[in-house]
Amino acid sequence: MTISLAHLKATFSKEKIDQLKELLKGKGAIVGHQSPDGDSIGSCLGLHLFLREIGVETTVIAPDPFPSFLAWLPGAENILIFNSDKASVQQVIANADFVFTLDFNDLSRLGELGKLVEQRNVPIVMIDHHQSPKDYATIQFSDPNCGSTCELICQLIDVLGENDKINKAVAQALYCGMVMDTGSFRFSSVSATTHLFVARLIESGLKPHEVHENIFDNQSFEKLRLLGFALSEKLVIVPELSAAYITLSEEEAHKYNYEKGFTEGLVNYALSVKGVSVAGFFREEDGKVKISFRSKHPVKVNELAAKYFNGGGHIHAAGGKAHNSLEDTVALFLQKLPEFLTR
Repeated sequence: MTISLAHLKATFSKEKIDQLKELLKGKGAIVGHQSPDGDSIGSCLGLHLFLREIGVETTVIAPDPFPSFLAWLPGAENILIFNSDKASVQQVIANADFVFTLDFNDLSRLGELGKLVEQRNVPIVMIDHHQSPKDYATIQFSDPNCGSTCELICQLIDVLGENDKINKAVAQALYCGMVMDTGSFRFSSVSATTHLFVARLIESGLKPHEVHENIFDNQSFEKLRLLGFALSEKLVIVPELSAAYITLSEEEAHKYNYEKGFTEGLVNYALSVKGVSVAGFFREEDGKVKISFRSKHPVKVNELAAKYFNGGGHIHAAGGKAHNSLEDTVALFLQKLPEFLTR
């Protein structure tokens, strides 16, 4: 069986690729979103390391620190963190001939850094797989049907005809993001094309077990204790709504020495309960509540997040935030959820 990649032309048109090739004659910045996850960091590093192989100089920037379980990725030690090194980031942006924005489609996802990028007024290249992109990019590669931004980077490299430039380091970064954003390849966004590109990464030197061990078999004792506490004490099932949710107060997080990344994927445990179609995770932080939603067909949590929780995302994986108390936020979730169960 031959898997066709003809559909990539819709996202990566010849006109856009020709524009991109002209931009790549300069040097640039690669920027990921706030609260970086595996797909954000993986796509940024994967693109950066690939561009280095074809002679293009770039610098990777994150608005704030990324989880420690991603620190093993090749090149992670060179990522500039805007919150802690604004002067260096400002210099990079000031000298950039172009800026890539990866794994988000609204400059508000950068916070203060977004204003800096916008004011620089150089070409911006968006590569993203979320719905409803904002119209800020000079070149936009957007495909909401794709399982991860890292897969889109694989597609871009393929269209550029540069698959031979994928080395082990590039492959590790891209595979990491694909694993994290597809739930280890179990979400409905995974396609034959996804696995085709994974095969190519393996041919380029990737050893999948090494990536999985670094991500999932390198947990801190505190993180596992927090997971145990959340599942045994904080998981609530609401049978009449086919829903489940987990809450975590700031005090509870501090008790377990919370670090960024400790609750990555926690909401998926709630969704995995038999009979549950929609799950929420609500974490209190700095006077607001950060929210993660997951769902099974036909519940569209991106609409729930956008309408009531200042957020958005994918149809079955979305996020948001609230400035009410933890209790009031959960109450609003339970009150409004029925509206989305009947669609």
